[in-house]
Order: sequence, then C-alpha cells, then structure tokens
Amino acid sequence: MDRQLWTALMRRMKKFLSRRYELVLQIGCVLLIISVILLLYLWFVGVV
Repeated sequence: MDRQLWTALMRRMKKFLSRRYELVLQIGCVLLIISVILLLYLWFVGVV
C-alpha cells in the first residue's frame, strides 16, 4: 500500500472519529442536563 495514501486515510479516519466523539459528548451533556432538571423537579414536587 502506498504510504501517502495510508497517511491520508488515517487522517480522514481521525477527523471522522473526532467528529463522532464531539457528537457523543454533546448528546451526553444534553442528557445530563435533562436528568438534573428532572431530579430537581421531582425533588421540588416531593418537598411541596
């Protein structure tokens, strides 16, 4: 396999993986915020 082609392929894969990782991080942050809001709401309803 040509070395230049291999490095280009690796770079493309790295970019794809980093983009996928950012998406996963964003989804995780949104889920965390939603769960915290739900917990606060349930706690507030339970207290009141």
